Amino acid sequence: MKVLVVSFLLLQLSACASLVNKQSSSSSDFSQVNNNINVSAQRNWGVVGRVSIKQENNAWLANIDWQHDEVVDELVISASLSGVLANIRYQEKQIIVETQDGVQVLKNNDELQRVVGFNPPINYLKYWARGLVVPNVELLNDTGLVKERREFEQAGWRVQLSKYREVSDIWLPHSVSVKNKRLNIKLAIEQWLK
Repeated sequence: MKVLVVSFLLLQLSACASLVNKQSSSSSDFSQVNNNINVSAQRNWGVVGRVSIKQENNAWLANIDWQHDEVVDELVISASLSGVLANIRYQEKQIIVETQDGVQVLKNNDELQRVVGFNPPINYLKYWARGLVVPNVELLNDTGLVKERREFEQAGWRVQLSKYREVSDIWLPHSVSVKNKRLNIKLAIEQWLK
């Protein structure tokens, strides 16, 4: 019985020690400015997760695999039962969308609205998904990073970032909500890829 009690106490103490180390390293070493510099320095990254789109009369949920490099953003949007719904490739202000209806080259977001049914802020999402504001675009109502949440308005969109976790020595959001008067996009990130 004594061995069981001692083992239990040691287990509790070791759990407390690991929790303290995790908390102390994440809170005392965190600097928003340094984190933003490190996040911005990542040129190639990817995201695997789920995306929810809500409009006035329509809503849908899909899986997303998003690969980004310095030249192109490529998104594969799929559903469990339907397979791939769309491949979207954004490169140098050109949007290439491949759906079951074929490949279409689009020039702007209005054409994207016609093809996929919604008009996302495609130029800005690559920043917001990583917890960054878009450079050289007016920022309104920035409340700052409060470990678990960040909210601001930019380019007519309200951005809410939450569930920050440390990924390879940088802090990245795992929940991103972007909305305006007509559209609400939620991205639940399951895994960041480098």
